[in-house]
Amino acid sequence: MSDISSAQAKKALKDFLRVPFFLFAFTLFIGSVLLLIVLTPSRFPVQTGERMVRFGDVTAERDALRAEQAKLLDEQSRIASLTPTPTLNLIHGSRAFAAQQVATATAEFSDIAATFDTALQIDFLRVHASALSVSGMIRSDQGRSIALLASFVDRLRESPFFTSVSEPEYRQTRTQDGHLVAPFAINITLKQP
Repeated sequence: MSDISSAQAKKALKDFLRVPFFLFAFTLFIGSVLLLIVLTPSRFPVQTGERMVRFGDVTAERDALRAEQAKLLDEQSRIASLTPTPTLNLIHGSRAFAAQQVATATAEFSDIAATFDTALQIDFLRVHASALSVSGMIRSDQGRSIALLASFVDRLRESPFFTSVSEPEYRQTRTQDGHLVAPFAINITLKQP
């Protein structure tokens, strides 16, 4: 008999809770719908610059602004191509020429440095618009590091891409591992057009 009464108690409890649960769910649904209607973003305008735009129209406004920007950039490039600007063209041409000249001079320096194989170690190379600054060391196991440095400087001076090569300090030192090295710092002026 206790099984029947406990089953009846569970059924009575379910029936009792069914109505409040339904009322709660219904109230929550109606409240959510009302909040969605009242607080919808399209009801609130957004100020962009000096104009008020409805929130729903902001994406259309953004697309219109991007289209106008593209139109204005096209117009600007069209006007720039029609206007004769010899000075500006000369500047662009000289800038491109200078970049090509620096690239060629750097390649020439790399080719000369490659002929010294493992004896040459470059620690620092700075490229300017009209000069190269180089520092490093030349290593020789036979004690010829100063002669190799002089040969390296002579090869740089023979290059048609360089106007001048500064004279490094010719000195020989011994590294911690016992190798003789000639450290150097050289400034190389590039040939101007």
